Amino acid sequence: MIRHLWAVMLTIAVMLTGCDQATVPAPKETPVTIVPTATIAPPAPTLPAAATPALVTPLPSPTPAPTGTPIVYVVKRGDTLLAIAIRFGVTTEAIQLANGMVDPRRLQIDQPLIIPSPEPESEEPATPTPTPPPLAVRGLRVEKTPPDTLWAMGEVFNPGTAPISEVTVGISLLDAQGSVVATETTPPQLDVIPPGRSVAFALQFAQPPPSFAQYRAEVLSGAFTSSETRYYLELAITDTRSLTASSALTRLSGSLHNTGAGDVEQVRLLATGYDDQNRVAALRQVGISPAILHPAEAVPFEVELSWVGSPVVSTSFQAQGLRVMPTKDAR
Repeated sequence: MIRHLWAVMLTIAVMLTGCDQATVPAPKETPVTIVPTATIAPPAPTLPAAATPALVTPLPSPTPAPTGTPIVYVVKRGDTLLAIAIRFGVTTEAIQLANGMVDPRRLQIDQPLIIPSPEPESEEPATPTPTPPPLAVRGLRVEKTPPDTLWAMGEVFNPGTAPISEVTVGISLLDAQGSVVATETTPPQLDVIPPGRSVAFALQFAQPPPSFAQYRAEVLSGAFTSSETRYYLELAITDTRSLTASSALTRLSGSLHNTGAGDVEQVRLLATGYDDQNRVAALRQVGISPAILHPAEAVPFEVELSWVGSPVVSTSFQAQGLRVMPTKDAR
């Protein structure tokens, strides 16, 4: 009995000991507040004090300066010097000078042309260019020539008080109903049309239509000549006379004088013949020697005019050139 009592008491003691170990509180620690954090990233760059987003205008891309290397253009069918100049943003005068062209109207297919670099634009605001006065086509004549070609000849008259250049004339052939069957364009035979004067033109239809009932001419372009141009107009023709004449040809002579104060080069003389109806019946352009004509100098010339159809009963003469510019080494 006593052994049984001791066993019971021993069991209770063991149970009490286990209960004391299970309920021992953990050591008290200072509570720590844990703030959830996102994935750590590199620090952002420091913004200036005014950090409000603003619209940013991209800086303009710098325009490369002209290299000065000229372009070589190969002439194609239908090209004119004016059209080529407009395409490359230069003047006909610049192309003429770069290629040593005395007669820019005799372009040949596949002919290489040096296209100079455009002149840099001035920083000064451009002055509005007034519209040129209406140019008129006079003395128009369309003539078939053997074997199967067609020529249109006439002249462009400048009724204004200032010289005009960059002129282009368009000739259209029409059928009986007024529909256009062929069109060609050409510049006059000289670059500048002085005020109150006319400059002749001649245009060939390389492939004329089998027939046409009427034709018309119109001036397609023209611009006032800049005061800074190299065109030289102070040239006079004197002592003209006819040497010989035949049923289709006349030979003319005279003297060309430099009446201005500057040297002139690339002088071109234009002789125009008119029939009894004052239509252009013939024209001829020739270069004048020497290469440079000084002030007050004069040179003789001879030129032949030939025609088909209406004979020439009167003639006129004009001459133009380019002013000789001083070189950089000139003192």
